[in-house]
Amino acid sequence: MMHDFRRDAMSGNLGDFESRLAELFGRSPGGDVTNRVELRRAGDDTVSITRVLCEGRRRGTLEQHTHHLLVIVGDREAAFTPEDGATVIGLPNAPVLLSGGHRYAYDVSATRVTLLQISSNFVRNRAAQRGVVIGIGAVFSQPATDTDRLSLMSLVPELGAEIASADTDALARIDIANTAADALLQALHVVETEAGLSAHVAAAEAWIRTRLREDITTGDIAAAVRISVRTLQEVFRRELNQTPTAFLRAQRLERVREALLDPADGVTVSGVAREWGFRHGGRFSEAYNDRFGEFPRITLSRSRRRAAHADVHRPVR
Repeated sequence: MMHDFRRDAMSGNLGDFESRLAELFGRSPGGDVTNRVELRRAGDDTVSITRVLCEGRRRGTLEQHTHHLLVIVGDREAAFTPEDGATVIGLPNAPVLLSGGHRYAYDVSATRVTLLQISSNFVRNRAAQRGVVIGIGAVFSQPATDTDRLSLMSLVPELGAEIASADTDALARIDIANTAADALLQALHVVETEAGLSAHVAAAEAWIRTRLREDITTGDIAAAVRISVRTLQEVFRRELNQTPTAFLRAQRLERVREALLDPADGVTVSGVAREWGFRHGGRFSEAYNDRFGEFPRITLSRSRRRAAHADVHRPVR
């Protein structure tokens, strides 16, 4: 449901606007109330854009109960740390998304920041229209590619003028909200955290599973989920009791086994191994045997015998 369009403008010390900032962003200050700020905001309860100019370093917490918040910095950086995860860094040309319903500690040195707020319920309903179920409490991953980052950053120039215009009618605002929600759903993975995995581990898992055929490194995975290699390794050990590299290898071995258990005509062990990123035949065979208790040639041979037996005994019609 769309609510009344409104515009806000503030200019003065942060301390002069604490109640309004708490209402808009769930902001709790961290001793920076004397910093000068200029803030201009336009939109409604579904989607809005806020532009902030503020000198000095700011610290505190944000907790948006009902909205996701896309943060785009114009200079320097903005660091955000969720209660149960690792810090993500917003940089020029590298936006971050703060998922609705979660608390983030922030440490911001950027003087120019643009914030796009969009209703969590609206995004959830938009996803349902596309056949995607987003659970309450789900967290979005961070944009992992340049294409994703540029797509999200383009939302501000694409939608800003229409959002800021008092002449934009209700139907046009629905189109604006749909565009913003679609961009989020296209660029970001939904990470369900109810199973106990941290958001970064779940995001890394999802990213790895879509790139099992690619030549990826631990550094690539860490960059995709916007954390350091050391932090990535630490959270994988804590949550999964294995390294990211071991998780990647295990997923590839599972795909190889699937191919060998139901082989297409002409399939070979070496061909399937190469398809899923294994370049050294001897090490691959040992890893496969360690995981499944038999060598891959045995799996393939047994699958072919079973298929041949099924062909012989298939009823003739």
